[in-house]
Amino acid sequence: MELHRDDRVRMPAKPEWGLGRVLQEPAAGKVSVHFLEAGEKVLSLKHAQMEPVEGDAARDIWLDNVDLDSKSTPHYLGPREALSSFLVKYPGGLRDARFLSEQRQPLENSRALLLELLDRDDVQGFVQAEKHGEVCDRAMRVISKTNLVLPSDRIALSRALKVEENRVRFAPALGDLLYGTEEPDIRFKQFAAMLAAIGAAKWTLATSYSFLRYPEEHMVMRPAVTQQAAARCRFQLDYRPELDRRTYGRLLAFARVLRDAMGSLAPADHFDVQGIVGFLADIPS
Repeated sequence: MELHRDDRVRMPAKPEWGLGRVLQEPAAGKVSVHFLEAGEKVLSLKHAQMEPVEGDAARDIWLDNVDLDSKSTPHYLGPREALSSFLVKYPGGLRDARFLSEQRQPLENSRALLLELLDRDDVQGFVQAEKHGEVCDRAMRVISKTNLVLPSDRIALSRALKVEENRVRFAPALGDLLYGTEEPDIRFKQFAAMLAAIGAAKWTLATSYSFLRYPEEHMVMRPAVTQQAAARCRFQLDYRPELDRRTYGRLLAFARVLRDAMGSLAPADHFDVQGIVGFLADIPS
């Protein structure tokens, strides 16, 4: 059997491993394969009996997003183990009382505050009246009441908004991010460019407002937490510290993968998915 990088295979003798994806071109009679439920295995081409898988049977959203070039981790979690581990901690699933109090309710509270303080009409009215400081003050109150934004990022924005020129930039940019008519990609790029211009180009700042306003569509990038969760699943996050749309697109892809894997729990929106990300990042190695 001839194998190449990215081929899909199965091990009939190990059906519990699930579908496999070839990580590298075979060498020295061996091949590295990442299996959906078992993680990376180095197999002998002579002794391991593998079967090729093609067509629709070769497609799997989790496996399709595996980082072929990352180092193997002994603490990999496949979708089945991720789900079972989640249910050990939260037996009631996404409506478990502990999950709701620890993960979802704080986000709901933050969203309620954002809707109160950064309502469309209020924001647009303040911007038109050139009351930029009012928008900035309200925006700071929102992120001060959530654990999504790192303290250092909150301080960076607070310092930036002490400068009138920066307040004039920030207020309309936030209004456009939340309520503009441009495509989401353009609004994200414009808001990110504004944050860079005022010296506050931080991922939590770039993503928290949209996430709280539109949890059906957006995610928040908390760099350390998100990278830890992605690594546990060997997801190809392609994280970059610079604010760029590709990294944010990969974050949204990660959300889709987790929603699919946890589909039996019926995630309501990305608030639930963000809770799953936090859970995965916190699992002891």
